[in-house]
Amino acid sequence: MSVESGPRHHPSSKLQDAQAFPDVATLRSMLHDLNQPLSTAVLALQAVPFQGLEEGRESSRFGLLCVEHGIDLMRQMQRYLNRENEPCVVHHVTDLIQRWIPFFGFYLEGIRFKIKVQAVRASIQIDPVDLKRILLNLLTNGKEAIYEKGESHPTLYFIVEEVQVINEPQPAASDPAPGTYVAFEVQDNGRGVRSDCVRRLGSGYTTKGNARGVGLRGVLARLSDYGGYLQVNNETRGGAIFRVLLPTMGTP
Repeated sequence: MSVESGPRHHPSSKLQDAQAFPDVATLRSMLHDLNQPLSTAVLALQAVPFQGLEEGRESSRFGLLCVEHGIDLMRQMQRYLNRENEPCVVHHVTDLIQRWIPFFGFYLEGIRFKIKVQAVRASIQIDPVDLKRILLNLLTNGKEAIYEKGESHPTLYFIVEEVQVINEPQPAASDPAPGTYVAFEVQDNGRGVRSDCVRRLGSGYTTKGNARGVGLRGVLARLSDYGGYLQVNNETRGGAIFRVLLPTMGTP
């Protein structure tokens, strides 16, 4: 099932429209995502004096990766406030994801993180900081879903591949337009998402009782800016599957 992320406009025109004026909801989403790496960095670095040499080195490395991500987010916020809307293109998707894997792995400590990243030759139009924010949000949701269930063998699957979407006989309004996409899929073995809840995702509904759904709303807003889609399904063996589709350059 797809969650609608807006009408099918060309990604560059949508991006320019979205960044024409500072938006409170967008800034709130940015601050939400900024809090995550900075607070995690503080916790990681505070633990270093009480750890052994190797463990301390690992905590320091993770803390610095979080700080680096936080700096990227602050620079993005500055560009947004300055209304700098130059289109960004990611040419080497596979290389970029491989560079982020250690950061994701640190962040998911305690969870088996299984990765399958295929060679992606196509380019996609998206700010790399936005792509990292989207993926980290989905990985975080999966991590929290697993912990809420109390799963004894917590596992997250992360898959990146190039896919082809074909014409459906009776497409729904939220279905992706035919074309070539890069798919980023996160699978968890938590409780899954009820079908009636899928339709409410992104409208303020959250799967977490103590949150406000800001993170997921931000994911949908950013995907809409780039002509992307979010598909949500449940794994037959339990758990949820969140799949992001971003059109490759040349896909209308």
